Amino acid sequence: MKIAAFYQFRSVADPAGIAEAIRERAAGDGLVGRIYVADEGVNASIAGADSSVDGFIEFVADSLGFDALVINSDPVDRAPFAELRVKVRPRLVNMGAASGIDPNREGGRHLEPEEWRRKMAEPGTVILDVRNEFEGNIGRFKGAVIPPHETFAEFPSWAAELSLPKDTPILMYCTGGIRCEKFSGVLMREGYTDVNQLHGGILRWLRECGPESWEGSCFVFDDRMIVDPGGEIVESARCTHCDEPTNRYLNCANMDCHSLTLMCDECAEEHHGCCSEPCKSAPRLRKFQPDHLQHPYRRRAVEEVVDARESQ
Repeated sequence: MKIAAFYQFRSVADPAGIAEAIRERAAGDGLVGRIYVADEGVNASIAGADSSVDGFIEFVADSLGFDALVINSDPVDRAPFAELRVKVRPRLVNMGAASGIDPNREGGRHLEPEEWRRKMAEPGTVILDVRNEFEGNIGRFKGAVIPPHETFAEFPSWAAELSLPKDTPILMYCTGGIRCEKFSGVLMREGYTDVNQLHGGILRWLRECGPESWEGSCFVFDDRMIVDPGGEIVESARCTHCDEPTNRYLNCANMDCHSLTLMCDECAEEHHGCCSEPCKSAPRLRKFQPDHLQHPYRRRAVEEVVDARESQ
C-alpha cells in the first residue's frame, strides 16, 4: 500500500467534468483521500494498493491531460484517510488576494535536490519556510525563517514585510511544492529577482536525501500527522502539558475545541487527548484510543463520541 500526493497547474475548461471522471476512476480503484479540481489544475493526496495508485496517476496524466504532475509517494501500513473526497474549488491554494497568481507565468526557478544543496551553501542565501507556523515548529531546514502566520492567506502580507535586498538569493520550500508555486509569484511581484523553490518539496528531499540539513519532522495533512526522518526533535517542539520535547501533534479530543496541540504520548493518555483541563470535562469527546493516537485528527465521527463522564 502507498500514499501519493500530486499536483499540476494548468488551465481546466470543465472542472466539474474532470472531477466526475476522477471520482469515478478513484472509487473504482478503491482509493481513499482528498482530490481537488479547479480551473487552474488538480491537487490530490490518495492512498490504496500500489497498482491502484499507479494506475490512477497514469489515468490522470494520460487520459485527463495532466502530463506534468509533481508526484511524491511513500509506502504506508494502512490508508491514512477515512474516505474518498473529490471537490471542485475556486482555487487549489488559498492565498488571499494573491490566489490568482499563475505559477506557469509568474513562478520562480525549480531546483532539484542537488541544486538546492549547492544553493544553500552560497553566502547570503535566505531560506524561507512556506508553511504555517505550527508546521515549522516541529521541523524545518536548518537556518530557515519560519513565517509568523497560521494561515496561508496571510502570506502576501509577510512577503510585503520582508526586509531583504531585492537581489537576495531566496530558497523556499513547503511540504510537496504546491504552496511555493504561488508564493514564488508573490515574491517576484514584490521585486525579488533570485527566487527559487525546492522541486517536490520536503517530502522529496527527505525521501532522497534523508535528514541532511534538516531538523525535526515534517507535518502532513493526513492521519500520519508527521513524516519523521529519524532526526532529533527541535527545541521549539514541546508538549503543551509537560513542556518535554515531542513532535506529536493531536487535535484536541473535545469536538468543540479540536485545536491542534503538541502532546507527548504520556500526556495524551493522561489527559485523554485533550489540550486542557476544561476540555477534559467537555460534553462531547471523541473516544481516546492510545494505540491509535492519530485518529483524533479526523473531526468527523470516525471515533465514537462519548460523554465526558464515561471517558474518565
